[in-house]
Amino acid sequence: MNLHFFQLTLQTQVSLHPKCSKLKLTHLIFADDLILFVRGDLPSVQGAVHLLNLFTNWSGLRANISKTEIYFGGVSSAVKALILQHTGFTEGSFPFRYLRIPLNSCRNSTEVYGTLVTKIQNSLLHWSKPGRVQILNSVIFGITNFWCASALLPKAILKRIIKICKDFFLHVDEGCRKQVFHSWAAVCRPAQEGGLGVKEILSWNKALLAKWLWLLENDTSGIWAQWNRAYILSTGSIWTISVKDRYSECLCSILAVKEEIVARTGSIVAATQILNSWVRHGKFQVSTTYHWFRDKGETVYWFKALQGNAIVPKHKTCAILAASKHLPMVDLLISRGLILINRCVLCQVAVESHEHLFFSCTFSQDVWNALLQWMHLCSRSVSLWTELRWMAQTKGQRHWKNMWRKACLAAAIYYLWQERNQRIFTGHESSYAALLSQIQFTVKHRLLACNSLPSCLVAHLA
Repeated sequence: MNLHFFQLTLQTQVSLHPKCSKLKLTHLIFADDLILFVRGDLPSVQGAVHLLNLFTNWSGLRANISKTEIYFGGVSSAVKALILQHTGFTEGSFPFRYLRIPLNSCRNSTEVYGTLVTKIQNSLLHWSKPGRVQILNSVIFGITNFWCASALLPKAILKRIIKICKDFFLHVDEGCRKQVFHSWAAVCRPAQEGGLGVKEILSWNKALLAKWLWLLENDTSGIWAQWNRAYILSTGSIWTISVKDRYSECLCSILAVKEEIVARTGSIVAATQILNSWVRHGKFQVSTTYHWFRDKGETVYWFKALQGNAIVPKHKTCAILAASKHLPMVDLLISRGLILINRCVLCQVAVESHEHLFFSCTFSQDVWNALLQWMHLCSRSVSLWTELRWMAQTKGQRHWKNMWRKACLAAAIYYLWQERNQRIFTGHESSYAALLSQIQFTVKHRLLACNSLPSCLVAHLA
């Protein structure tokens, strides 16, 4: 079909679209979605229809007239009416969707992006609450990636998406409010900085667009880059042009990212160097670019102590929040005037705080000491941060003994926190023995699911 279309253009039966003539671009196709580009006159449109009829004769596949639309730009009303009469097509209106992305002749309004927000909300309805961090990183950003790579999302849409993610992470139902003891920026930091590794969507948006900026300079085979160099960059470089009203939303977004890079680096030369530094073996590294755009925090000393596949993901999330002192402990609730009771529900002796619960509380001490004995360790319980520092500084982070201790520590934090909440909100108490048995059972099966465990550990856990 492509060859026949080209032959028709050579025979002047079909005139190329004015913005496609330099590249002799006739169509775009993906799966069963086809877009044909021709000049807005009757002979050219009739030639395109003739081509579709030839394709039907060759293949037996016929275009669905009810789903076929024609879009005009700069065509008079008389010519438009004539074309519609001869083809039987309906006139389409912008924006229309191609590969699920809205294509428009001007900047998309906030309402157009509403479908993205709706899709994210509907996706979360089908997922259970455990593993919220993994769901946010896989499902939510899997949905938004395609949109983020096409344009800078409007601020209003970004706020709505972030609110949806925050409410899902905090298990907040629509219309409810919940006290937050850690910022969303802290949640979006990587583990090295005490965060949970959820991607910060605005920085990810900019990183994906920075890839297009690099492609404009270096891609020689892609149609998109060739078209922009032929019609937009024919008189200058991407580094020298500025935003104009006639530019597409995608290109305006790329230019905005370019301006930010230049502003942060200080010059075009430095911006070019930093852009090229994000390339490895000829491929643009979006993840490296993302870390350049995001706000960075200080590296925490304990992050290595909570790494490894031996730790259950939900245990790791709770342990990171505990190590960062972001769990809603009684001392924090009192400081905000939310409650008046100031006793630890596990020991009924001291005021509850992160330092007390992990592991100054007699109940939590007994649990952790029993786990140390189960791991054949002679040390006694100390504070959580002393344990984390010791584990982080220990050599051989992937050694099975260290994996065992990490899994036990994270599980102890998670189940102690769960027991504390259970006693406060349901009044149900688990015994020390029952809690210890639950931790050992979970850790044992998690470790047995890991590969390359030594036979001595397998025999001890079995």
